[in-house]
Amino acid sequence: MGSLAMTDKEREGAEIVYGPEECYRHSMELLEELGFPGGVLPLEECGRVRETGFVWMKQKGPYEHFFTWTNTRVRYEAVVTAHVEKNS
Repeated sequence: MGSLAMTDKEREGAEIVYGPEECYRHSMELLEELGFPGGVLPLEECGRVRETGFVWMKQKGPYEHFFTWTNTRVRYEAVVTAHVEKNS
């Protein structure tokens, strides 16, 4: 995942969605389209630039989750960024 800072250039041409319900729907569609497992964070904003694969998710604050099947705890910062492509 990327840094906390996003530039206006990275966001240029983005599809941006606001609000928990719309972000949930949009994120689930993105995960399915890219071939990733389902499940999303409690989001306030999410966006995607299809041309570059740049995506971001914003939430109210950092979030921790414990995955019981892998016995792993993960922490997501308030802003998570990434460059994604199908199946990777």
